[in-house]
Amino acid sequence: MSARLGLLLLLAWLVASPAAAGPNADLVFWQSIRAPGTVAEYRAYLDAFPNGTFAALARIRIQALTPAEPSNAAPVPVAPIASLPATAAPAAPREAAAQAILTVLQPQVRAIDRIPVDLDARPLSGGSNFRLVTVPAGTPDALDAETIDALGLPVGPKRLRLTLGPADHAGSNEVRLYEIPRYAAAFTIAARAKVEVAPAAAGSVVVASLVREARALGAVGFEAKYRDRSLRVDGQFLRLVSGTASADLADLLRGTWHDPTRYVILYLGHLGTPSASGSGPAEVACVLPAEDRRVLERIAALRPGSEVVVDGSGTTWGALRGDEAVLLDPCRLAS
Repeated sequence: MSARLGLLLLLAWLVASPAAAGPNADLVFWQSIRAPGTVAEYRAYLDAFPNGTFAALARIRIQALTPAEPSNAAPVPVAPIASLPATAAPAAPREAAAQAILTVLQPQVRAIDRIPVDLDARPLSGGSNFRLVTVPAGTPDALDAETIDALGLPVGPKRLRLTLGPADHAGSNEVRLYEIPRYAAAFTIAARAKVEVAPAAAGSVVVASLVREARALGAVGFEAKYRDRSLRVDGQFLRLVSGTASADLADLLRGTWHDPTRYVILYLGHLGTPSASGSGPAEVACVLPAEDRRVLERIAALRPGSEVVVDGSGTTWGALRGDEAVLLDPCRLAS
């Protein structure tokens, strides 16, 4: 009788009466299976000892010895990542999921131009204190709160299209959206975009910078600094006002005309910022005599937004025909 046949007879006897083999029947059965064993032998062990010491190992070996059955089912196509529903992807951190979109609509502007931007800050609805700030490229990201509040234009977590005031620096600049995120106490940059600013006319001060300084100094302080001081001012043509000299205008003018009976007031600034009474100047007023035909011809050719450079002396700022403006007197168009 062969050894394999004898083993099978022993296994059959143990299966028929495992209790007759004594308390060590489990171990005797397992040791009788010579490695690597067969599927039939391991199944016989499980029939005799379904909860035996080696039951788990027997099942593992049966699985290893049983060839995988070929499947006739068609393969299930895997959808590309782009077509999976949003819930199938793991939740992204706030920094990746909630980002504002900031676009400079005119990436190259003149020094006198406002900067048009498109902003979508709706994903940041959990934050607060949103400010749009224009700074020279390379400015450190971490600005103090006072600087951001002073330079920044307040906005909300909305979709907006607006214009920012002209940049104070020529060359590469950056428009930044600062916010204080939820549960945070400090400003952080939520979006940024680049803008190139062409230089102003040589030796000139841009209207926007001059009127900001006038507001900061006040009418008396501005006159103390600029009266009788020569200025070259670069700005956009806004509008013309003409008329005859009145008592109010005479009080502002210093009698520099030979016959100041007729005048033209040339307003310079930047489009989109009307002057508001009591808020300080937003424009520069250049008062010109209306008798010079060459001056009138040059003025007549101007269109809103045209670049105009004037030379004059700072007098003061105040209400001129109802408009808050810095007054240059005397003043003339730069050649």
